[in-house]
Amino acid sequence: MYDSRINTTSRLVRAFEMMPSKPPLFISTSAVGFYAEGVKQTEDNFKRADDFLGTLAYDWEQAALKAVPLGVRTVVFRFGIVLGKGGGMLGKILLPFKLGLGGVIGDGSQSFSWVQIKDLERAYMAAIADDSFNGVYNLTSPNPTTNRGLTKALGKALNRPTVLPLPKFALRLLFGEGATAVIGGQEVYPKRLVEAGFKFVYPDIDAAVKASV
Repeated sequence: MYDSRINTTSRLVRAFEMMPSKPPLFISTSAVGFYAEGVKQTEDNFKRADDFLGTLAYDWEQAALKAVPLGVRTVVFRFGIVLGKGGGMLGKILLPFKLGLGGVIGDGSQSFSWVQIKDLERAYMAAIADDSFNGVYNLTSPNPTTNRGLTKALGKALNRPTVLPLPKFALRLLFGEGATAVIGGQEVYPKRLVEAGFKFVYPDIDAAVKASV
């Protein structure tokens, strides 16, 4: 995970340094795993996680931001859980929900910060088109939900019951270290995107899940 993210990003920045004509824009990625759990988080008012995923996200961002002194406009998007058809988290958990075997994790109260893939695509297009975009942005819906909220939205979209809890060990088998983002959860708000005037097509979890299953 470290090599594919930090080392690859560092190689790209070194390539920029050697180029006589620098690229006008560099968009890199991070994740809401950057943040600690249990606190409302924005880009400028936050508590960073001190676990593996938090350190990974921090190091990844620092590697990308080394492009800034080279004169390259740099944008780092901290992704929430991406919801979309045919893959990602939903692709892995959809079958038990379709069979009526889905349910909450634990008591379902853990925060769930997410973004629908169409809004993710539109945020990239906005960053490309608007030169004022720079620095770190949370790429999450302005309305984070909880694990229970996600579960209810899935049951509603699929017209299936959601009474059986999902065991944590099963999620760890599916997602590995990434299961932390679902089992735990961060409450993250896209303050800078909203301030930039970005409008979400899918700001609410029910519509986003319906468009993603």
